[in-house]
Amino acid sequence: MYFSRSDIYHFILDKTGFLYRIVYRSDYFFIDYWSFIHFFSGFCLMLSMRILRIRRSWWLLSASLILYEVLELAFIYWSVEVFRPETLPDQGTDILVGLLGGLAAKSALSWKQTWVMKVSVDWLVAFAMAFVWVSSYGYHYNRVFLNSPIINWWALTLWTIGIYSILKAHGYFRAFLVEPWALWVVWGLSLAAILAVEFFGYQVLDIREMSG
Repeated sequence: MYFSRSDIYHFILDKTGFLYRIVYRSDYFFIDYWSFIHFFSGFCLMLSMRILRIRRSWWLLSASLILYEVLELAFIYWSVEVFRPETLPDQGTDILVGLLGGLAAKSALSWKQTWVMKVSVDWLVAFAMAFVWVSSYGYHYNRVFLNSPIINWWALTLWTIGIYSILKAHGYFRAFLVEPWALWVVWGLSLAAILAVEFFGYQVLDIREMSG
């Protein structure tokens, strides 16, 4: 089967189109779902450079964020249609949000209570994974209370708690089980928990997911 360049571009835009949903806009400030990706990217880059003891991490982070924005413009100039055109406030916000992610990572590493940092990072990872999934799927329920205009709060909350629980369960079972047995046990328990929650919500609470 042959895929043309336009087919590939269309596929990428179709899968990332939800990230262009606007959360807040003003004359000088612009926030969409991409802003959360930039924050998480800045967080991960700064965290990696700090752990690897790379010097001038702030300069490297700033250069990386600016280079990414320049690369987006270059793709548009070269007619590589994998990104939508952005305004100057949008690009400036992306860089600022990325730097804030770096600041969050630096602050997390400076905490003396290492367990606080570990819990915070686990929650951040769980939230990021849940955010990408819930945003791209577009959950919508038959109960009005469970729906929200920008992102479905109900699905986002459940998936964040679920993914965090999986991370903690895997860490617990790895203490006395070798891989891949720890992974298989967590997989089995996760599947059972999902089926139980789905059954309870569907049969007892009469909650229906209407996204198709």
